[in-house]
Amino acid sequence: MALKPCRECKKKVSTEASTCPSCGVPNPTKVVKVKKLKPDYGYARCEKTFCNSRYKLLEIPVTLIGAQTCQACGNTLQKVKTEDALRDIERRKSTSSNTPNRTQTSNYSKTTNDGEYFFNGTKSLGVTFWGYFFGGNAIFRVWEYVLVSNRAEQGLIYFVGIIHLVWLVLSVMGVFNSAERYKKQMIKSGQTYGYATAAKIGTVVLILSAIGNAL
Repeated sequence: MALKPCRECKKKVSTEASTCPSCGVPNPTKVVKVKKLKPDYGYARCEKTFCNSRYKLLEIPVTLIGAQTCQACGNTLQKVKTEDALRDIERRKSTSSNTPNRTQTSNYSKTTNDGEYFFNGTKSLGVTFWGYFFGGNAIFRVWEYVLVSNRAEQGLIYFVGIIHLVWLVLSVMGVFNSAERYKKQMIKSGQTYGYATAAKIGTVVLILSAIGNAL
């Protein structure tokens, strides 16, 4: 077993080690060939948590770093130090080579699971707002009115009220998540996203109105 200096921390490590025990860098004794950037170019990325392109490294002119916006969400791209960017690229390459099927399986599973629940924002904004939120809550209101009018058992009325409350929370989540996805799509295509803002405001107004009537 041969020992060589780690390319990151320079401490002696086995050539068979998958990670350095001192600094944790993958393939510590492997010589990595790094692609050189074009002159006057640097690395940047979007660091917004809701962005689909979060942490995706981009090579852009240095003069545009801090001014160029993300095509996915419209927020300003943040500068990334060259050494940090290269370390991240190297880490991603190492991970993808060691687990080639993991990402595929994870993405498939996420897509399949997300498609089952409307409150994750998987449905269109119109369907979520008018169908699940507005229509669904209207049905519950009619159901509760019928129960009260027919003098149903108090326990049944409370039970339906609890289900209605749960549905209200889920449908609001669905509207806001769908609005965010709609907003990203519109920004990406260079269009306005007023419908998303209107849906959020409409949802809040209707909830406040319902609370006011209940009081």
